[in-house]
Amino acid sequence: MNVHYSSAFKTTIKAEGITQAEVIEAMHVIEEDAAGRPHPLYLNKDCEAIRDTGLIWYRLKPKHAQYRIVYSVQRAEKTITVEGIFRRNARTYTRIMHLFKATPERNQP
Repeated sequence: MNVHYSSAFKTTIKAEGITQAEVIEAMHVIEEDAAGRPHPLYLNKDCEAIRDTGLIWYRLKPKHAQYRIVYSVQRAEKTITVEGIFRRNARTYTRIMHLFKATPERNQP
């Protein structure tokens, strides 16, 4: 699968205070998962659908990371769109919902 980054990606990183090292690590993790290494994306136990987005967006939680990668899948185009990287805390999913509601084209499954 190809990996694309949404227009809000850079804004989200800046607002969340994600470091450059974390961004590089996150990009590496999502590209490895999109390529099916070590397991295909649908078999990865670290990926889960986000209930509050109507199961349209997913989260990837890398091991020992203090952030979550939020992405959507366009199956017809075989593309993953990374919506943002969010700092993990008690209000993470509230911030994800704000971005989801502000997105004009909420990528359909």
